[in-house]
Amino acid sequence: MRGYRIELDEIRNRLLEAAEVRAAAVVLRHRGEAGDAHLDAYVVGPGADPAAVREHLVRTLPSYMVPSTVTVLDQLPVTGNGKLDAARLPEPGRATEPATAAPAPGSASDAPDLASRITGIWHEVLGAAVGPDDNFFLTGGNSLLAIRVMVRLREQGITDAPVRMLYRHPTVRRLTEALAAS
Repeated sequence: MRGYRIELDEIRNRLLEAAEVRAAAVVLRHRGEAGDAHLDAYVVGPGADPAAVREHLVRTLPSYMVPSTVTVLDQLPVTGNGKLDAARLPEPGRATEPATAAPAPGSASDAPDLASRITGIWHEVLGAAVGPDDNFFLTGGNSLLAIRVMVRLREQGITDAPVRMLYRHPTVRRLTEALAAS
C-alpha cells in the first residue's frame, strides 16, 4: 500500500494488545473517488474506545500501517466455518448519525445546509460515512484528499479558503462554523 508492505496480522496483533479489545480484524479497502487504498480496523470489546485504540496503534506501529478507521462492533461476522466474513463487515463510519446540534446564536441561517453540503463532499471524497464531529484525517483523509475537498468546496462556490483551513478545522461542525463566521 503506497509502496509499503503491509502485514495485516501484525496490525491485528497490535489491536489485540489495546485495552478492552477482545477480538479484532483489519481489512484493506479501496474507496473514495479515486479508489484510494485504506486500512480499516474492526474491534470487539465492551469498553473499547476507537480513539484510544488508534492512539495505541500510532504508538506501536509505523505510520503507514495505522488504519484510517477503527470501528467497534458487538461481534465480528463469521462464515459457517467460523472464519472472518470480511464481506459482511460494515463500511467504516457511524452506525447511527448523532442528532445535529442547533446552530449557535448568531451563526449563519444556512449553516445546516452548509454542513450537509460539506458532509456530502466528504462522503464522496472519503467514500465513508462521516458524522459532524468525525475528524477528517482520522476517517481516512490525507493531504491529497484534503486538496480534493477544498477544490470541491471552491467549485460549488462555498469557499475559496486555503487547504490549511481544513487542517485547522478538521470536523464538519468546526469547518462549518469557521466558514459561516468568515
